[in-house]
Amino acid sequence: MGKSYIGDIGTRIRTTTLLDMSNVSGVYYDVTKPDDIVFQWPCSIENVTSGIVYYDIVDGDFDKFGRYEYQTDITMNNGDHWRSETRYFDVYEEFK
Repeated sequence: MGKSYIGDIGTRIRTTTLLDMSNVSGVYYDVTKPDDIVFQWPCSIENVTSGIVYYDIVDGDFDKFGRYEYQTDITMNNGDHWRSETRYFDVYEEFK
């Protein structure tokens, strides 16, 4: 993911989980924005066996500048539940 700006749309956030995703009932990014508001962004599965998931940014997702934190949140069909390590990216004001 390159440098992101407020108002960007279509930026893809991709994560490799290394889990077999064939029995997943839900996968999300739990995202904390710079103002400490928490959101869940629903992920799509790109590669089931490698556990690659992604989310494409939509209008309103990048509405604050600063540091965003996220974890991949995975629930399996059998009820098992995991979260990844926390990752970070920055969203900038225009022309910064």
